[in-house]
Parts: sequence; C-alpha cells; structure tokens
Amino acid sequence: KQLDQAWTYFNRSWKMQDHIYVQYLELNSFQTRFREISASLGTVELTLRDLNASASSVEDANALLDRLDAISQTLAVESSKARDLIKLGQDLLDDHRFTTDCVQPKCSDLRRQIQKLEVLMAEKRGILNKFLDLTDGIEAANKWSCSALNHLDRQDQEPATRSSLTDEDVFSQIRQIDYLLSKSRELKLRSRRDFEETFDELKEMLTPQTIFAVDDALDQLEAVTLKVMQKREGL
Repeated sequence: KQLDQAWTYFNRSWKMQDHIYVQYLELNSFQTRFREISASLGTVELTLRDLNASASSVEDANALLDRLDAISQTLAVESSKARDLIKLGQDLLDDHRFTTDCVQPKCSDLRRQIQKLEVLMAEKRGILNKFLDLTDGIEAANKWSCSALNHLDRQDQEPATRSSLTDEDVFSQIRQIDYLLSKSRELKLRSRRDFEETFDELKEMLTPQTIFAVDDALDQLEAVTLKVMQKREGL
C-alpha cells in the first residue's frame, strides 16, 4: 500500500512538473517570437522613416509609391504574424493567469507598433498622392488655358464681323465661352488661395521647380480667364 501511495504521489508530481514545463515552453516560445516580430516591425519603421516623401516629379512620386508598396507588403506579413502572436498571448492569458505581467504588456506593445506603422504608412502615401494631385492640377490648368486660347483664336480668325453675326451666332459663342468658364471652375488648382488651402502640407517639401510650375500655371490661368471674360462681355 505504501508503495502504491508513493507511486501515486510520484506520478502526480511528475504530471505537475510536466505541466509546469509545458507552460514554461509556451511562455518562452511566446517571448522569443515577440522579440523576433518586434525587431522586424522596428526595421520596417526605420525603413519608412528613412523614406523621404519629397518628390520633384511624377516619376519620382511613382517610384516612391512603388517603394512604399514593397514596404507595405512586408508590413502586412509582419502585422499578420503580430496579430497571430497576440491571439496566442490571449490564449496564454486565458489558460495561465500567472503570465499576465509578462504577456499583457507585450501584446499591447505589438498593437501599438502596428498602429503606429499603419499611421506612418498612410502619412507617407498621403503626401505622395497629394503631390500627384498637385501635378495633375498644374497639368489640367495648363491644358484649360491652352484650350481657351485656341478657342479665342478660332473665334478671332472667323471672317464674320460683329455686325454680321446673327443672334444665334452670338448665343452660340456665349454658350461656348460659358462652357469654358464652367470647366475652369472644376479645376483642382484655380487660384493661389486654392493652392494654399489644398496643398498646405506640401509647401515645405516642394522643390523650386514645382513652385515655379504652380506660379506659371496660375499666372497663365488668371490671364486667360480674364481674356475669356472680356470676350464674353464684348459679345
């Protein structure tokens, strides 16, 4: 009987030790994976912060966006690993309350890292997309000015004099000019006030070349708009 009791005690002790050992392995595995994933997320953050989102051309912006896409793919992989580990950490907390002081802060830290990187990624991408919006705005303003000047030139080259124009001819020209003016109101870049308000976050990053391009586009837009309005008033 004493032998049976001793064996039962030994068996229970062994199972307890085995259970403790398994808990230790699970916790140690969690901590090892945490260090690896946290280090990888840290590397992604350094890469993101080193990426200068200041572009001087459409080609530069697209190249930087391509780099961001590559970084984003790495971030997606590491974020997935982090979320899996957070879930594992929650399982540890549910099964072994003694792991709270070790596991809970690490899970919170991973969540903060992911959120910080997603915000940083969005900021970099937002700046580059805003720059592309600006270049689109410059191009659209220049195209409108060119189109409006061509329209005025065609009207000026018409052989008919003002006195020979019928009311229908006049109304037709007015409608065409009103259409031109309506299209100008759809431009992203219509005035310096628009530029200041819409692209304020870019001002410190723009190259002199881009600023000159904005000034030239707005100067031409203002001058051509005035010509178009004067033409309409003269009809």
